[in-house]
Amino acid sequence: MMNKLVLGIAVILAGHTGMASASGFYVAAKAGATQVRSTENTLSSSMLAGGLNNTVGEIDVPSANRINFTPSFAMGYEFSTDWEQPVRLELAYLAGGEVSQNSTLNTTMTSGWVDSGKFIQNLPVSVQRQQKTRVSTLMLNGYYDYTTGTPFTPYITGGVGVALLKNAASLSQSSAGLSFSSDTFSQNNTQMAWSLGAGVAWALTPALSLDAGYLFTNAGDVTTEGTASNGIITSTWKSHTHLQLHTLQLGLRYTF
Repeated sequence: MMNKLVLGIAVILAGHTGMASASGFYVAAKAGATQVRSTENTLSSSMLAGGLNNTVGEIDVPSANRINFTPSFAMGYEFSTDWEQPVRLELAYLAGGEVSQNSTLNTTMTSGWVDSGKFIQNLPVSVQRQQKTRVSTLMLNGYYDYTTGTPFTPYITGGVGVALLKNAASLSQSSAGLSFSSDTFSQNNTQMAWSLGAGVAWALTPALSLDAGYLFTNAGDVTTEGTASNGIITSTWKSHTHLQLHTLQLGLRYTF
């Protein structure tokens, strides 16, 4: 069904090639696969039980990744039309997908009295974190096209923009008869993002091209903070992650 739709769009656009006015403006639609990588994961918590404070310092959490189907849409301008430069500039949106992670970590927590601040002991603790992070990007991309005198045009690209991140996390912790489980807390964050990539365009007609390429995107960081209570136990925690995207896409570009 998807192949028929893409083919139908290509036929319709190709039929209008003769009316193209070579304005330089274009639209593009792509689809492909993006590996969303959750890296630089850290976790910390503090649990207060009566007058006793139990702290888990910042600990590392293993990385996670997931491959998602990712559509993208763009509109841009080709400077080769009026300026005779093999350069393009476009505004592009990518729905990057999500990555989930369930981690169980066995570590130690420092336990001490709140009033005196005196050290009591280090206790073994088990921490379970569940996290799901979604990401999409809105980027201003620049392209440099290497003209070859053939229908095939290799290109390199770089971009800057914003990553729209949503992180949802929950935490459970148990040690020495003290335990808590938190609700799921969400955090939306807009981060500066940058990207680098390369690919090749195949000119099907003077106005219609088939583009294939790879794009790396650094999507920034998001931190979620949460709280929980269980009788006399109250706790706070913090979960952090950094997002990277590795994208392979294929799509059509139509120049007006």
